[in-house]
Amino acid sequence: MLKHPGKTALLVAVIIILSYSFGCILSPEEEIRPNPNPPPDYKDLTIPENLIHNLVVSYQNLNDVKYGELLLKTDDGSYEEEYFFKFQIDDVVTGGEEYLDRKTDLTRTGNLFLAAKGTPAKPEHPIIDKYGLNIDPGTWQGVDSLWGEPCEDCWYTSRGYYIFIEYGGDRIYGDDQVEFYVVPIQEGDVTTYRIAIANDVLN
Repeated sequence: MLKHPGKTALLVAVIIILSYSFGCILSPEEEIRPNPNPPPDYKDLTIPENLIHNLVVSYQNLNDVKYGELLLKTDDGSYEEEYFFKFQIDDVVTGGEEYLDRKTDLTRTGNLFLAAKGTPAKPEHPIIDKYGLNIDPGTWQGVDSLWGEPCEDCWYTSRGYYIFIEYGGDRIYGDDQVEFYVVPIQEGDVTTYRIAIANDVLN
């Protein structure tokens, strides 16, 4: 939950496309130097923990494409449901939304990162001067069902988080708990995972 005395924060999490191109031609005399800007450390999605890792890295690198890869789509395997984000009850009680569907989450994420890059999607969106996200370490436990249906190889974790956004000399932040529910996806012979549900809850 993003907090600010007397204010409601409309900007909600995550990212813009950065493209990387590599390659050069060196003469035999040229020294090969380390890249001062190494590519982001994205991990494969063959274990649930790598979803959390890539989520944080995608925030750090303003990459909404990589962020979107983490969220369950209806055409991922045989699932009829797709990712949604659920706000904590305090937000709902004060007139806020209860859920964000996948499309809305990705749109707001893209808007956040456009603003963080200094190129807001709309003139009324403020430029974000600084932001950050941290998600605490945690453990996973298996869950037998999701959406009222049996779910094999599905997982749950609850983590503390801290997120802040600074713009126009103001600062909003959230520092509560987020619950992730993760499902397996079969990609050929490889099983990967996606975030199906994210719940924002009070500490």
